[in-house]
Amino acid sequence: MKRTREEIEDEEEEDDYSIKDIKREILRQMKGMDKTSKEFLVLSQRLTEITECERNQTQTEQTIAQKWSWIVPTIVQSVSTAVNTTVSYAMNRKTVNDVLNFEDRGNILTTKSQTYIKKP
Repeated sequence: MKRTREEIEDEEEEDDYSIKDIKREILRQMKGMDKTSKEFLVLSQRLTEITECERNQTQTEQTIAQKWSWIVPTIVQSVSTAVNTTVSYAMNRKTVNDVLNFEDRGNILTTKSQTYIKKP
């Protein structure tokens, strides 16, 4: 007898448990068992496997997060470098223009800043 696709999907949805639900069910079953029984050892092994799966999933999520974590610091560093360069250039240019305007008015420059000016 062939089953329809909808029947199969409904059955899969019923069997869909979260890892926490399975872990809780195993712990509930282990609670009443003898610790030396074969069933207890099987459930204990299954619990160990589930715990390992959870650990692997957490490590995978951390690896994915670390894979792209360099982007934001790189962008911030690039923008801050560009802003720093622009501000430094503007301030230096203003200083040079102030010195040149001072000389154009006929005043004599007496500071060491004249060594930084390239004269024609």
